[in-house]
Amino acid sequence: MRSYNDSKVFRLSRPNILVELLLSLRVQEGLDVFRRDARHGFLSRDASLVGEVTVEAAIATLLGEHLERPELAALASSLGYTQLPRELVLRTLGTLRTKSPHDSVKAAATLSLAIFVQRDDLAESKELYRELGAKYAALDAGWGGTFGEVATRALFELEHLQIGMVAPDFEASDENGVKFKVSDYRGKVVVLDFWGFW
Repeated sequence: MRSYNDSKVFRLSRPNILVELLLSLRVQEGLDVFRRDARHGFLSRDASLVGEVTVEAAIATLLGEHLERPELAALASSLGYTQLPRELVLRTLGTLRTKSPHDSVKAAATLSLAIFVQRDDLAESKELYRELGAKYAALDAGWGGTFGEVATRALFELEHLQIGMVAPDFEASDENGVKFKVSDYRGKVVVLDFWGFW
């Protein structure tokens, strides 16, 4: 019995995205060869598993036969936090960024690439966020406003809200309604507790 910790099995941020895309694009092979594991929600890249197709093959089918489709924005969006092999992710996002005819796909691929490379290359991630804001600022990101707004927030966080950086100054009210600024406590140990009901 295989476990999802097996080195040949990788989790996607949305495990069934490849199946959804192939089915929505009405690719006949997708109806026959894709299977989503009901217990773990994974797709396997092991071609020997009966009834499954490799993740690499699924991505190759999507890029090779459906690159012109705007639905590939969903594939691009799913790759920012994936555990798929680095080269596969970089190659896939690179293809979507440069060869898709749709700005929505290019924007989603740029955002996912910025997220994906942030772990290893902060400078490249910042550059990708700048590109996202410059080229696709007005496009709807679907969940966080526009791509320009998403890029602005991400850049602010990367440039101002990292461990070891001085916290940006802001004004708030304490539990008694007395206004204060964080800068009033500079040089002192301060614990800020942000909470809410959402």
